[in-house]
Order: sequence, then C-alpha cells, then structure tokens
Amino acid sequence: MKGNVNSDRHRQTQRRVVEIQGQQSQEFVIGGYTPGNPLDAVIVGYYDDQKLIYAAKVRNGFVPRLRREVWQKLKPLEMASCPFANLPEKKRTQFSLTREEMKNCIWLKPQLVAADRVYRMDA
Repeated sequence: MKGNVNSDRHRQTQRRVVEIQGQQSQEFVIGGYTPGNPLDAVIVGYYDDQKLIYAAKVRNGFVPRLRREVWQKLKPLEMASCPFANLPEKKRTQFSLTREEMKNCIWLKPQLVAADRVYRMDA
C-alpha cells in the first residue's frame, strides 16, 4: 500500500529532504584558538577589504583525536598579536570575544582555512 501524498508522514519526509538539500559550506580563516585539552575552540574569520574580520568561536565537531590533530597543525603558526581587525568587541553577546576573553586566546598566523557546514532550516 502506498502512502498518501497529503499525509503528515509524507510532509515530514519532504521537510527533511529540503533541509538536507539546503546544506551549504562556508570557508573561514583560522586566526586563533582557545586552549583546553589541548584546544577548546578555534577562532575564525573572513577577509573583507584585506582585513581579517572575526566571525565566531567554533567548538562543535571536535572529538579528542581531532582536537589533538588540529592543535598539532596550529601550534607552529602561533604569534603574539591578534590578527583580527575588529577585536575586541565592545558588546558582550553569545558569539562575541571581549578584551577579557582575548587574554586566554592563542593567536595564529592566518594561513589555514576551515570549512563549516551551514544547514538551512525551512519551515
């Protein structure tokens, strides 16, 4: 017996397919990280008019083995100064990086690129 196209289950299945097809990838430049076993998050940004602009701290997707592998690639790129033109941020938000938080950051020469998948959720 075939399902009814107008059934609730069919609409749920259609919605899941749309979400998967809406997948996009965005590339970001890695400009730093926050330490923690051996790293907690990477700090990423993008170039705008030759300036590296802070975008976010990324923590998701780092299992312990991957944290060690990424940290080994980042370690040789360490430098003393922050490469982001728009830091520190003045206003505290969920994604901001304030002057106080920057004290814990390890800054990197912006030479590595990370791809982050963005899922568009259509209702």
